[in-house]
Amino acid sequence: MNDYAVLIISGTEGDTQRYRCFHQQEQLMLNDVECTVKHFGNSQLLEDVVDYRVVIMHRVPHTDLIEAVIRRAHQAGDVVIFDTDDLIFEPKLTHWVDALSTMPPDELKLYHEGVRRYRRTLKLCDCVLTSTEFIANLVRQIRKRAYVNRNSLSLELIRISEEARRRRPRQKDGLTIGYASGTYTHNRDFHEAAEALVCVMERYPDVELCVVGYLDLPPEFEPLRYRIRRIPFVPWRELPSVLSTFDINLAPLEMGNPYCRAKSELKYFEAAIVGVPTIASRIDSFVYAIEHGVNGLLAGDTAEWIAGLEALIEDASYRWAMGERARAHVYRNYHPQRRGRELIQTLDAIVQDFLLGKPRVTVPSRYEGVSLRAEPQDEAPPRLTVNWALLEPIIGSGGYASVFRMIRHLVESGHEVRAYIQPGNLLVGKTEKE
Repeated sequence: MNDYAVLIISGTEGDTQRYRCFHQQEQLMLNDVECTVKHFGNSQLLEDVVDYRVVIMHRVPHTDLIEAVIRRAHQAGDVVIFDTDDLIFEPKLTHWVDALSTMPPDELKLYHEGVRRYRRTLKLCDCVLTSTEFIANLVRQIRKRAYVNRNSLSLELIRISEEARRRRPRQKDGLTIGYASGTYTHNRDFHEAAEALVCVMERYPDVELCVVGYLDLPPEFEPLRYRIRRIPFVPWRELPSVLSTFDINLAPLEMGNPYCRAKSELKYFEAAIVGVPTIASRIDSFVYAIEHGVNGLLAGDTAEWIAGLEALIEDASYRWAMGERARAHVYRNYHPQRRGRELIQTLDAIVQDFLLGKPRVTVPSRYEGVSLRAEPQDEAPPRLTVNWALLEPIIGSGGYASVFRMIRHLVESGHEVRAYIQPGNLLVGKTEKE
């Protein structure tokens, strides 16, 4: 049935855009479905949207333009789908976000406004496509249909990971337990495994801990600091090489926190594709992906974390075999070709549910009857000088990404922009050049 073209409109940047926009685009195109990705600020959206039968809006906040795009898509007989792999639309649950407790009031206000805008776009769409069944169930509670397409690998990530795996030694001195943190928001997640880690590091003197990215280690790790290796946050293309140095990958998430229950299992499959076994919190997405004792281990309390870590530390053959089984499992279930076939089946079901029997409608151009030719007497718009003052950017913040996107747009349009940034933790002591 898949005789339709798909437009994915992206409302953000970074890893979530990569997984939910570009990975899903690749999944569709590998299965011969035309798919285009455009940014939600693209001024041509209102014209372009009628060229597609299925429109997916990934984390797109409400704007007047977006509301007009959705209305125009519906006039043309399109189905419009809101897409998210995170819990971004439920204001009643924001108190679970630990990072909000230290956020300045102006940023906190922007965060809550963003949640309201995401929810408004979601309600204007026909249904929701998400990465986990937990999010889908929350969507259904607000009387929207929800479908699941789980996050998966891309061909490029598979290629890079295979290169990293080939360089991975089968035997080495010592053993590395690794934890990769993408943002500052994972301190409480790490605490799920912290007590067990301290215990096994004290018990096994040849074990080191490697922390990648942003994490404030609890004070209990201070006596072990000489066996802790810190690696700064690395771009995703460099991450497989780092993960391949791990012997055991940690994927703790705060038990009982709905924001954590909404997370996908990417921490599992990113390590699995380089052959590294994972011990993860016994939480929704990991329970879905991991068969305990076969392609990974699950832990729900400190005793289970200790037992799992000790089993992997003490038996190298068991550890290696589990990593290989995880890799085989990921190839079978998280390859973009396979995931693409499932995504097409899902989109087919959505089209049947919402468009069956509805003909395509030719919608007049919004420029019909309007001359777009500039008259000779038209003057060029004035050149602006814009001064922008802001606090040091937060890594991974969609709000800051939007600010710098607007700055870039102004500069490319011929305006002069000066950005004044108040230094924080990362910029204190840096020179202007640095």
